Amino acid sequence: APAPASPGARVEVPEVLTREGPSRSARRGRRLLRLLHANDPAVAFSASCLVNVPQVAACAVVFPLFWTADADVCTAEARAQWRVWGIAHALRLAVGTAVAGARWWLATAGDGADARTLRRWRALAANARNSLDA
Repeated sequence: APAPASPGARVEVPEVLTREGPSRSARRGRRLLRLLHANDPAVAFSASCLVNVPQVAACAVVFPLFWTADADVCTAEARAQWRVWGIAHALRLAVGTAVAGARWWLATAGDGADARTLRRWRALAANARNSLDA
């Protein structure tokens, strides 16, 4: 058994190991695991762009082309209702994509920003997303 150290004896402290950064495969694994977390702002923004942007673009192209088309398929009142619904839907998708992009940007904007202000903006973006989903 080692002898107890005397009160005035120096204790030798081992050198602290420096931590290496994660390996390339570990970083790749973390990126893949993020895809499983659907609430991640980067995943939400990517999915929103993949799904919403083509619909908004189609609305922006199709509506002007066929706005004055008088088809005998439905009444003028029904056409007006569909036009209003289509514009409202395209606007909601566009705003939802913009909010998802803002959430992604705010999630990555941590360097040099005031933490309190950043937290306030993140809460505002989360509330905007929740309001659109309601």
